[in-house]
Amino acid sequence: MMLGTVLVTGASGFIGRHVARSCRARGSETVVLRRSGSTSAVVHGGRIVEVALDDEVALRSAVRTIKPSVMIHLAAYGVSPQDRDPYVMQRVNVDLGAALVRAAADCGSVFVSAGSCAEYAEPRRRERLDETSPLESGKLYGSSKAAGGLLSLAIATALAVPMRHLRLFNVYGPGEAAHRLLPSLASERATGRRVRLSAGLQVRDFIHVEDVAEGMLVAAERLISGTAKGATPLNLCTGVGTSVRDLVTLAAQALAIAPENLGFGDLPMRPDEIPYLVGQPDKMTFDLGWRPAYGPAAGVEATIASL
Repeated sequence: MMLGTVLVTGASGFIGRHVARSCRARGSETVVLRRSGSTSAVVHGGRIVEVALDDEVALRSAVRTIKPSVMIHLAAYGVSPQDRDPYVMQRVNVDLGAALVRAAADCGSVFVSAGSCAEYAEPRRRERLDETSPLESGKLYGSSKAAGGLLSLAIATALAVPMRHLRLFNVYGPGEAAHRLLPSLASERATGRRVRLSAGLQVRDFIHVEDVAEGMLVAAERLISGTAKGATPLNLCTGVGTSVRDLVTLAAQALAIAPENLGFGDLPMRPDEIPYLVGQPDKMTFDLGWRPAYGPAAGVEATIASL
């Protein structure tokens, strides 16, 4: 299905680059909305429009000029643990999304935003989180993403903007930052040294970035066609829990790292590490008529092949 003109924020990021590329592969015109003065490189980004993102009047004027049929909001602050300015956190994770939904109402766009599994409070039991699970209220990043998602959904409902707020679980794949788990393993392979690791007992719902990009565009298609209606949050997840230890073992096999060079337990677990964080995908599957294509083994193999 043709999406028409797709406006993307956060297109210079890990996920944004894949979303922009997937849009163009579908034959859509992709317009990247970027903060004025930004020097971030945009790959497969299409046309670039710069605007002061904290100036709602200018922002909405720019969107009206672009006239997108779809808006995909990926810009966020706080993914890196070093980014913890609470004022910036509110402006980017709460206020910007709300302003963009109002801009979508101005020009009749459908709206898809990228949330996070960090929006959920730590589960008390080892059970999958669904969209009604308790939300984070103490940690700055998670609570700001949760607040931003809820506010955007409420505004979308009030202004009749078709919207999906997709809570992304643990995204991995080609283009990850060098310090992330799989790229760092690949770097260590070249040294031949023992890789220092935690015990790796924490269980996560790992979802490949190409599946994330596809899921976001499927959500947009369903909103445009009217198959999906209203404004609601959805988990974007596999529903499969994989321990970090098992993921590392898969990667080590693909990288030909000897098992004795995997130093599980050499590093302590972080004191705030959540033991189990896995999403319930049933609502996603019903709403989108879609499931992720990659399992852990295939996803790790594809990622390692790209390094």
